[in-house]
Amino acid sequence: KTSCFLTASYSNSLRMDKVINIKNTSPHFKFFLFTNWNDDQWETPGWTKITTKHNYTRTITHSRYGKFMGWKYDQIREGCDAVYYMDANIELSKGKQSTWMEMAATISSTEPGLMQ
Repeated sequence: KTSCFLTASYSNSLRMDKVINIKNTSPHFKFFLFTNWNDDQWETPGWTKITTKHNYTRTITHSRYGKFMGWKYDQIREGCDAVYYMDANIELSKGKQSTWMEMAATISSTEPGLMQ
């Protein structure tokens, strides 16, 4: 099972929130970052960046889109058995990776495919 972790960081300037570098995680994990900045403007090692442009006036509204609607993107919907939203500055504990994989199996085995 593939677990995908989503986060979002939007800003009107390159003074962004800290995003951890993703390293040494399970091959069953994928990490996606929703942002309004391109790859050449902001490096985020280990994250697949999804650059979006919305007409919202507040950046917090942009970040909520990635949080609540990220599962609608084809690469996430088609490539992820479980989707988790996380804060970008929190590092996943290596010792807890099996817990995320167990939850992915539980989520994908339920009728609605959701867990809260």
